[in-house]
Amino acid sequence: LEVEATMNDFAYPGPGPLTSMSKMFGTEVSEGDFVMYARWLHENQVSEFARLGISFPYLKRPDGTPRLLGAVDFEHSLCYFSRYLSARAEIGDGARELFGSLHEQQERREVKRLSIKTLASAP
Repeated sequence: LEVEATMNDFAYPGPGPLTSMSKMFGTEVSEGDFVMYARWLHENQVSEFARLGISFPYLKRPDGTPRLLGAVDFEHSLCYFSRYLSARAEIGDGARELFGSLHEQQERREVKRLSIKTLASAP
């Protein structure tokens, strides 16, 4: 059996992406509905980024056109977003400053690259 599918036809979201997607759309998003919402994001990402004033740094295809984000990209991004929210809840309002400071140090290669998951579970 051959099935034609794209990166917009499948994503297996865990609890983090489901919670994040639910917050984005203001309604509970089930595992079964995740791809439907991710497809909407895929189809509307250019206009939504423009509406929000975001110049998104898309990867480029060999022909130079942008490679738009797909369902799997949204699943991964929303997973990390949920980790950031967890870390922020744990660390408090200083989370943004801490992340910014660490990011700058990492860019200068002064410290090892840390993940937000590590920061969320730090004592």
